[in-house]
Amino acid sequence: MLSTAAFGKPWLAVSVLLLGSVPLAGLTAYRASRLLVVEAPRTGRRARASGRRVPLSAVRAWFAAVYALLPAATGAVAGGRIGTCVVLVLLPLIAVHAARFYGFPGRRPPRSTPGRAASAPGGPPGRSRCCWPSRCPSSR
Repeated sequence: MLSTAAFGKPWLAVSVLLLGSVPLAGLTAYRASRLLVVEAPRTGRRARASGRRVPLSAVRAWFAAVYALLPAATGAVAGGRIGTCVVLVLLPLIAVHAARFYGFPGRRPPRSTPGRAASAPGGPPGRSRCCWPSRCPSSR
């Protein structure tokens, strides 16, 4: 499909995917760092100190740049591994969704537990799946 947008040149589509994966990995890491990097409360002596602090957005940008320029990312681009590049782009988003699903420490999980249970890998807790033919009620 991307090759169609590149006017039938698959080599151009692969190049765009590989070279665009590093900036996209940085953007997704910047987006995911909003959950990880939080402002520390100022208490005690540090609250009275008038020292300069690093802005929160600068910490998030540093985190995103370091993630995007990991040796694994640059090696995947240099080796032409599209699957690894896609995983590097999507991994921060998957981590954010998993943290929100299980309730990241310091944040309350959502109250809708039936909806969470239905989307869990095993399905709703009251429903049992028949995995083995010898365990099925109909085979007795």
